[in-house]
Amino acid sequence: MLKIGNLDYIFDVLLGLEPQHIVVLPHVRTDPDALGSVAALTDFLKQLKHKVEIVVDEEPNKKLEFIYEHSALTVFSDEYLAKMKTPDLLIFIDHHSINRLNHREKIIHKYSQVDILIIDHHLIEAKTKAEFIQQAEFANRNVYAWIDPARSAVSEMIAELFLKAQATIGETISLKRNNSISLLAGIYGDTGGLRFSNTSAHCFYICSQLMRSDISIDKIVEPIFGNKSLRQIRLVAKIFEDASLNEAGNIIWYGVTQKFLAENHGTQDDLEGVCSDLREIENIDLALLFREISENEIRVNLRSNENFDASILARHFDGGGHARASGITFRGNADLQEIITKVIKKANELMKVEPTN
Repeated sequence: MLKIGNLDYIFDVLLGLEPQHIVVLPHVRTDPDALGSVAALTDFLKQLKHKVEIVVDEEPNKKLEFIYEHSALTVFSDEYLAKMKTPDLLIFIDHHSINRLNHREKIIHKYSQVDILIIDHHLIEAKTKAEFIQQAEFANRNVYAWIDPARSAVSEMIAELFLKAQATIGETISLKRNNSISLLAGIYGDTGGLRFSNTSAHCFYICSQLMRSDISIDKIVEPIFGNKSLRQIRLVAKIFEDASLNEAGNIIWYGVTQKFLAENHGTQDDLEGVCSDLREIENIDLALLFREISENEIRVNLRSNENFDASILARHFDGGGHARASGITFRGNADLQEIITKVIKKANELMKVEPTN
C-alpha cells in the first residue's frame, strides 16, 4: 500500500511508531543535503527512542565530515548484509527509488516485506501511483511517503519536522545546534549557497529558524564551497582550458578519464562543484562533466540555468534529478567518447525543441 502525504502525515506516522530498529538509506554518492538530512533525522528518531542505523554505499567526501560528525555511518558490504538484523522500517532520504541505492538494493530485496518511509523533494517521474510502486519495487509492503518538489532540499523538510515537534510536543524533541548545522549545510549545498532558483521564501524562513542556534555561517560555507588546494585548482584549470563548446556556444562539457586524474594527482572528490562552475560561464545554458569512475562505470553531472531543464536530458538516459541539477550513470563496457557524443547530440536536439522559458 502506498500512501503519499504531507508534513502532518509523516509527522503522525513517525510519532505513532513504537520504539524499533530503523535503517536510514540516503542516495548513492551522498551530497551535503543527503548527509545533513540523514544526520538530523537520525537524531530526531533517537530522541523518540528508536535504534537507528545510517547505511551508505561509499565513504562520503572527507570535507563534508562536519555535517555528520555526531552520527555513525556504516558503509555497506556483503559482510554487513549477512550480519544485518531485520529492520522494522527502512527510510529513503533524498530519493524515492531503489535505483538510487546502488549495492544497497540487496537490503530491499532481502527484506521484501519491511515497510518503507520516504522523505524526498525530487519529482515522481511515474505518471500513476501504480507505476511508481512498480518502478520502485515497493509491492507487498507499506510505503509512507512525503515528497515535495517545492522544497529546496530534504534538509528543509527535516527542519520542518523539528519545528513542528517543538510546537506540538515541546521538550520531547529538541533541535540541537549540531542538527541546525547539518540542516543548514544540506540547504546550502542544494541551493548553491542560496543562489539557485529553488531558493524560496520558505527556504529563507527555515534558514532563519536554524540560524537561531548561534551558528557562524562561514563554518558551513567554507567546507562546502571553499578550502580548495592549489593542486585541485590547477586540475580544475586544465578542465576549463580544454572544455568543449557546441556550435551555438551555450553547451559546455568535459570528459574526465582515470588517466587524467592520475596524471594530475587528482581524485573524484576534487571534481565536486566543477560542473556548477562551468555552468557559470557567460552564455552557458547547460554544463556537463563526464567522469570515468571505472572501466564499467561513467557518471555524468548536468547543471543548467532557467533556459533548459537538465532533468529532461537525464531521463533520456535513465538518469534523473532536478531541473537545474541532474545526473546520469552508465554501466557496462561503455566508451567515454561514445557516451559524450550521444549525450551532447541529444542535448543539442533538446535545446532546440524543449526550452523551459
